Amino acid sequence: MRHPTVLAALGASDAHVGNVGKSGVDSRALKLILEKVLPQYYPPLDLVITMVGASDILRWLEIGAPAGECARPLSASECFCRHPDVDFSWDPRRTALSHLARNLRQQRRSSAGTASWFRRARQMRANASTIIRNVPDATAVCAAYAAHLEGIVSVVRAHARHLIVARQPWFAKEVYSPQEEAAFWQGGIGKAYRQDKVSTYYSAQVLSELMQKIDDITVGVANRASIPHVDLRPALEMSLESFYDQFHMRATASEPIARCLMPVILEVCRPTAQDPLSAGTRDEAQEIPRPG
Repeated sequence: MRHPTVLAALGASDAHVGNVGKSGVDSRALKLILEKVLPQYYPPLDLVITMVGASDILRWLEIGAPAGECARPLSASECFCRHPDVDFSWDPRRTALSHLARNLRQQRRSSAGTASWFRRARQMRANASTIIRNVPDATAVCAAYAAHLEGIVSVVRAHARHLIVARQPWFAKEVYSPQEEAAFWQGGIGKAYRQDKVSTYYSAQVLSELMQKIDDITVGVANRASIPHVDLRPALEMSLESFYDQFHMRATASEPIARCLMPVILEVCRPTAQDPLSAGTRDEAQEIPRPG
């Protein structure tokens, strides 16, 4: 985004790219995050790019994919490292002063071995006693996703100039090789990333079919709202060269995704004579206060 040719096309002298992504955030939680974060920016952001959907399905599968139900809403503490809804008490470790002291000490946090559970999670799926190959009734979770995505569109429109919906890609194939199956760990009933034993999993094909439902909904919501949406899958090689499990992408996927998004970004954000955001105010926008 800060390449001179890109800045020239945008009519700006500089650009800031921020990220409020967080692991496990579904569409309901993303709506909450944007509701709290976007109003803090003034002037408003030029562009918000959203990519969400997989966690709606995966969190629902974790609780056994009950028909007519969705996963519980994530709490503020699960969405934000710092927020005003902290439950303080007279316990010395839970007072406001103790909380403030921890925040001051932890301006920058580094965690070693955060992905050490990957090998164990993959092994659990490989050793699963039950693989479910029937697609569960996802009517309720799909309806909820559509409603939350529509809410996201409304929030962004109220607090940013433009929105692009990036359709969340996944590793989709009709038949996976044994090596590819061995890299997967999602789709279990239970939290494989926290529990010692998960023995029942939905198949990779089931996850792929559910993600196709989510993608279809994403396209429908974006089209009804006249919001540009971008299918990232054609830019990616459907292999372990691009993905390290069924959903998470490797660093090698960054460039093709950027190349896929950039023409849409330039088209959406290119200044016009009618654009109230002149080159001068674009430069001033670099002084926007940034949360946290």
